[in-house]
Amino acid sequence: MRFGYRILYVQVVIFRDGKYMTLKEVFESLDLTGYDLNVDLLDVHADKSTFHRFDKFNLKFLAEVTKQVLLDLEASKYQNRISVYGRKQSKWDQLASWFVNNALYIKNADQHKNDGEIEAYVNHRMQAGWLKWRRVSGVLCDKKVPLKLKGKFYHTTVRPARMLRWISESFIFIILLIDSLFSSFFAQLPRLYNIYRSMGIVTSFQNILDNVFIPLFEATVDPSSHSQLHLFLNQVVGFDLVDDESKPEKRPMALHPTKHMPTPAQWTNEFNPAYSYYLYYCYANLYTLNKLRESKGMTTIKLRPHCGEAGDSDHLAAAFLLCHNISHGINLRKTPVLQYLYYLAQVGLAMSPLSNNSLFLDYHRNPLPMFFQRGLNVSLSTDDPLQIHLTKEPLLEEYSVAAKVWKLSACDLCEIARNSVYQSGFSHQDKLHSLGDKYFLRGSEGNDIHKTNVPSLRISFRYETWKDEMQYIYAGQATFPEDVDP
Repeated sequence: MRFGYRILYVQVVIFRDGKYMTLKEVFESLDLTGYDLNVDLLDVHADKSTFHRFDKFNLKFLAEVTKQVLLDLEASKYQNRISVYGRKQSKWDQLASWFVNNALYIKNADQHKNDGEIEAYVNHRMQAGWLKWRRVSGVLCDKKVPLKLKGKFYHTTVRPARMLRWISESFIFIILLIDSLFSSFFAQLPRLYNIYRSMGIVTSFQNILDNVFIPLFEATVDPSSHSQLHLFLNQVVGFDLVDDESKPEKRPMALHPTKHMPTPAQWTNEFNPAYSYYLYYCYANLYTLNKLRESKGMTTIKLRPHCGEAGDSDHLAAAFLLCHNISHGINLRKTPVLQYLYYLAQVGLAMSPLSNNSLFLDYHRNPLPMFFQRGLNVSLSTDDPLQIHLTKEPLLEEYSVAAKVWKLSACDLCEIARNSVYQSGFSHQDKLHSLGDKYFLRGSEGNDIHKTNVPSLRISFRYETWKDEMQYIYAGQATFPEDVDP
């Protein structure tokens, strides 16, 4: 926002008191400068009582803010999220046009840095970080600084820095690879049918599905008909469902057990379809779309919804049947049967303990360390980093806090980072670069310790334990393909 004030202060932003006012004039009328902006002044925070909805934003300077965020993270290519609401079919083209015209589209997304450039970048980042730390660490040697203040400084600055130094350079390398090499996006669909129906924007749930998926099919069948959307879809690797899962759901089958579930065209009620209903029809459309895109040599889109963060356990059951991976999944701690099924199928869980801590579950009660010890396919992920996290490296923040609180070893962190790359929507070439030439093979044979820094003995233990469980379930008749589904 400060950057926007410095660059856009002459732009007219409001009509007030009978005249148009620039951004600078607005600030002057409030007796503020760009440097007065802070979280307390804006009253922005995320806790259990607020931000249960993430679909209401001020869009005035969205392009500028987004561009600045990407510039701040120029070397960090997170899997960013964009919202598609399903109100109109034209929204996809408007989004793609906005994205391309504002230079947010990475034209060379398929071009990777060579190993020398990556190593130089990693060394530069580490040296820069330690240089900043050395500049302020003189406080500890200054005799004029009180001992109590030195103690506080040590606990807030030195100890975290030492902890990060303790994490092996290979782990840092993997994290920066995840951050640095790839630019990809998740499209998320907020479950807002009831709002649009009450406003008269749509007449049935089928309208939502048509508005979301018809443009994607058209851009796949004939890329020239939606040229900008075709470019944008090359960087969309996942599809997400978002909303507050804790809200009660009405299920027609529960109200009328003798009736069939209405089709999307028949769903004209004003109440929202259940989570599993949303999920099934998104899965059905994405499955067909992916088969079409696959046949034309195009990139595919994985279904990875927010699931199991709150709400009923049937959300997790539906996701188990329909999804590649899920985000969160903390409610698996309440359903041991589903937890065991997720382990057997190795469904990926992209967990965000810092986000859960702000909204639903205290950090010390988070089941991630238990899931990890039991062999579930868990990774650490960010969730709304501009709201939840405190630094410009939110993913590294998740790893460092987890390592500190749960006493995770460097090997543990590297294994979680390895899982993260497997769960991601990165291309085959990207995964080859990060995990090794045989990453798609099961067990230790697919582990390149020089890339992952995870001992093959640990990978072998995980694999053999999983095989034993599968043989137990199949009464010794289980067969195992050589390749893992990437």
